Amino acid sequence: VTVDNRQAARFYDNFSSAGIDIDSNAPGDSFFISFFLKPETSGRQCVLNLSNGVKLFSNNGRLTIKKWDNGEEEIDCGALPVGAWTLVEFFSGEGRSMARASGGSYTFLPIAPYPWKAYFGDNVYDSNPTRSVGQIFLIDLASVNTMVKPGRVIDTQVPAYISAIQPLNG
Repeated sequence: VTVDNRQAARFYDNFSSAGIDIDSNAPGDSFFISFFLKPETSGRQCVLNLSNGVKLFSNNGRLTIKKWDNGEEEIDCGALPVGAWTLVEFFSGEGRSMARASGGSYTFLPIAPYPWKAYFGDNVYDSNPTRSVGQIFLIDLASVNTMVKPGRVIDTQVPAYISAIQPLNG
């Protein structure tokens, strides 16, 4: 679908999902994904399901990250206004995952699942999908960027690592 002069995919109700092509990866590798997201409704909906127990949600105008491994935890990652295109970034490595919206500060969780598999929407094969009837969001397809880096990425390398693969669209 074309929305705001962008080629986009529209996701409905967490009953739709799309796998994301990422490079093969191994334990200890670091992973990054960025994309522009436009929530069309304000309720809670899984927008990105990242393999073993990490999900990003559009949640009433906020981006949140949730984990289930070693105890359930969900934290806020920044503003995600309904009806606006917002840059979403996710990085994981070194035993932690972090996400942010609109270039704000990263929010950290102490988890780095492996192997990396990524889906927009709630993966239809997930054993515990989120039911979000009536919720809709868009992904700008040209803005989707992923990168797998073998081995460790230390804290001082993260900004350069992320800036090297910024989305194409603003």
